[in-house]
Amino acid sequence: MLEQKDLQAIAKLIGDSENRLKEYVDEKVTGSEVRLKEYVDEKVTASEVRLKEYVDEKVTASE
Repeated sequence: MLEQKDLQAIAKLIGDSENRLKEYVDEKVTGSEVRLKEYVDEKVTASEVRLKEYVDEKVTASE
């Protein structure tokens, strides 16, 4: 039968494993958030440029 010290050792192993998993997931989520923000910023900027070019073209054509 397991003794108290055995159960404590098992609990520590599980706790350490949970901490490593949390750190790993946090790192991956943060990286994903950064990549997503960069992607969205890039697409928004490109869209703004296209819209400005379109408006400039229409304004110039109507003059």
